[in-house]
Amino acid sequence: MCTKPKPPPQYTFENPPPRHQYSPEPVPLAGPGFYVVPYSMNAKEMFDTLFEDIPNSALLKFSDLNPDLDGFIKAGTLIILSDLRVS
Repeated sequence: MCTKPKPPPQYTFENPPPRHQYSPEPVPLAGPGFYVVPYSMNAKEMFDTLFEDIPNSALLKFSDLNPDLDGFIKAGTLIILSDLRVS
């Protein structure tokens, strides 16, 4: 007894295919490398996004690596990050 395979579903605008929602991978806190600013923000928002707590020595190093950052950072700006534990 041979069963006939089920035909594939016919999707239409009234009967769309099922959608699957995927959750993005969690992003770890800032590590060495680069960060691309996802949307325009002020400098305080960017620091709060990247760092929980940043010592003054690390802030000076960050400023040396990114000298052109001013009060407002545009979306798409490339930020250079280094290991904050290394002087």
